Amino acid sequence: MGRAYPRLYMKTPFLYGWLAMPATKADGNGNIVTVHRATSMRKVEMIHRKAGAQLGLFSQLVIPPMDVATAKRVACLGTTSLAWYIGHAVYQARQEKRSIMDAIVAANPSGKVLYTGKIVHVHRYVFSGGYTEGSVRLAPISSEEQEYGDAASGESRHLHLPFQNEYLLAELIDADVPNSRLNATAGSVEKRALEGELLCTVPDLISLVGSDGHALGTQDVRYGVRVSAVAFVANPHWYTPKGVKTGGPESPATKQESGVLFPTEI
Repeated sequence: MGRAYPRLYMKTPFLYGWLAMPATKADGNGNIVTVHRATSMRKVEMIHRKAGAQLGLFSQLVIPPMDVATAKRVACLGTTSLAWYIGHAVYQARQEKRSIMDAIVAANPSGKVLYTGKIVHVHRYVFSGGYTEGSVRLAPISSEEQEYGDAASGESRHLHLPFQNEYLLAELIDADVPNSRLNATAGSVEKRALEGELLCTVPDLISLVGSDGHALGTQDVRYGVRVSAVAFVANPHWYTPKGVKTGGPESPATKQESGVLFPTEI
């Protein structure tokens, strides 16, 4: 699928109508749930998510195999090689004491560093559907806090990153916007307008990278950690009309979890 979207139907094969049925889930203790047929992959997701809760959240899902020809047509190819090249670039930059962020962008030229700063606020909670959601707030590193190798930043605004499994958007906000205002709308029916400048949104890939070159997933973010926010172009599958509708800013999942009322045109 080329990313970490939290729902089963948010995978590239399903953008092209591939149906993973029958789909069977088991917990290893003799409890097995199989969906032989459903109206859509969204319905399969809903059924198995409910079943997973009843199985104690410890279960595995198995779907039918995919033939090679179909995989080449609907899957995200080359991701393992790309990960290797990025990892090799990070290693070389460490050995030669060069900028790790420059090395990452050079290994994947579609990338762009959006912001460099430190984490000043993390809001994380478990939503009713069983998803871990929340947001991260970054602030620029002051001149007093800069260490050797830190680049001076002329940006005074903060960066706000709502997430559900992966970062949904990157939004520059004024430093005086209270955390309570951002937290209250995440995952809520009530939406707020964008506070400031929208830098990036899904289906583009947004990543937080530590000063050592390791990516920080949404489960790894901690107060005080120095990070850079980097955006990458996603697989072309996600820029098709169906891809944008399923995993873009106007998808129901993104609008619900980000807490942001997106403008009509982005």
